[in-house]
Amino acid sequence: MTDGSEIKGLLDSLERLIGEAERRNRTWKEVWNEIKSINQAFKGSKFPTVRERQAAWDRFQRVPQGVPGLQAGEELRLTSITLNNFE
Repeated sequence: MTDGSEIKGLLDSLERLIGEAERRNRTWKEVWNEIKSINQAFKGSKFPTVRERQAAWDRFQRVPQGVPGLQAGEELRLTSITLNNFE
């Protein structure tokens, strides 16, 4: 069972991981795997209050919102580089 402080730590880690993926130091697959893991961790988690749980859940919903756009931008950049190499 995961407690609230562990969830907060996982969210901090996710934010760092997203930044690393943006800098191409980590893969987007790793980011999506972490998002799935955190989602599972929430299911059995215990928080001191309902309010704290909701705040953590809201943060979890916000943090990965930009991931699809960042990932698509990276794919577009790589496609552009590949196409330019064939010109």
